[in-house]
Amino acid sequence: RDEHAKALERILSLEDRMRRTIRKVSTVRFDPFEGAGSGKQSFAIALLDDDGNGAVVSSLHARDSVRVFAKPISKYNSPHELSEEELRAIAQSR
Repeated sequence: RDEHAKALERILSLEDRMRRTIRKVSTVRFDPFEGAGSGKQSFAIALLDDDGNGAVVSSLHARDSVRVFAKPISKYNSPHELSEEELRAIAQSR
């Protein structure tokens, strides 16, 4: 009986840890500068756990520069303004 209780406790602990791991991932590729010839090299990636916590990372590629942004996500929302592509990546990860 003691072994059964230990095994059950371990399973519950592992289930809790799994819920908090990054398991919801979605990538949205886009061209922020229509007609500039850069193609869809820019992207937004949502990296979230089961509760919608994690981060969204986005990159804007221009002909002569690259900008990278990372924003925290809590329950599918952020205290920072999110772009349309970042919102789409978060929605797709659900």
